[in-house]
Amino acid sequence: MPELIDFLQKNNIYYEQDISLKEICTFKIGGNAKIVCYPDSSLQVSLLVKYCTQNQIRYLSLGRGSNVLFSDEGLETLIIKTDKIDYLSLENGFITAGAGVMLAKVSRFSVDSGFKGMEFAYGIPGSVGGALYMNAGAYGGEMSQVVYSTEYVDECGNIKTLKSAEHEFGYRKTFFTNRNCIVTSVTF
Repeated sequence: MPELIDFLQKNNIYYEQDISLKEICTFKIGGNAKIVCYPDSSLQVSLLVKYCTQNQIRYLSLGRGSNVLFSDEGLETLIIKTDKIDYLSLENGFITAGAGVMLAKVSRFSVDSGFKGMEFAYGIPGSVGGALYMNAGAYGGEMSQVVYSTEYVDECGNIKTLKSAEHEFGYRKTFFTNRNCIVTSVTF
């Protein structure tokens, strides 16, 4: 663990130790996590994943913790929490949101920018990354209808991009469902 802490400090990746899982999920249950990292960019996620892979450290990706149940026994696994990847931009008719942005915020930004199609997302209590990961939907709409591309970090730490059909959208599943990848941003 001292080597991991040294790595995090050297790469300016914010982290907390011995944190209550109750504080990072909406159901407010669970024991403690040994360490939670809060990368603020795709590059920091990439560095973390590469480090974990090289050092055989198990990790779990987590957004805002919506609809996640943690054991009261806690977790030994490193948690990579993406809620600090929190930015929104509008360029050439596309909205890009960091994985940690609340989906309702993107929905509101979309409407305020004169776009239609993301109204369904306003009431979904999760982040962009989590919503994309599971193809979240409500009121007849779902992520598959509005996503143009996704930037993610694969299990080797490579930053990659998926476009349209490559997402393999299905009912509450995507390309990411059974892969150890971390979504870092989505373009709508």
